[in-house]
Amino acid sequence: MDNGILKKLISEIGKAATLRIFEIYKSEASYHLDNIAKGLDSGDFYLIENESHAFKSASYNFGLTQIGDAMALVEEAAKSKDSEQIIDIIADVSNFYAAEISAINIL
Repeated sequence: MDNGILKKLISEIGKAATLRIFEIYKSEASYHLDNIAKGLDSGDFYLIENESHAFKSASYNFGLTQIGDAMALVEEAAKSKDSEQIIDIIADVSNFYAAEISAINIL
């Protein structure tokens, strides 16, 4: 986690607004992961690429670098249609997500 990014966001828009936007991020995380799973089930790598890109960008906006980095790898794997790599990476994302989300709640 990059606390500097989070601190900058808080200084720009305030703690309350940051926390409100973060709640939206958390609810949308499930949406993105569900769509990635649907893409895997149907072989829709375009969907996986788009969802991982969106989740990556949102994660980096909060300084959640492990999640963002993992989603960048999923995005690249989707471009090469490597479903096995996507599955392996997504399995790790839940661990990154739990660790980084709990760290951000300390603020």
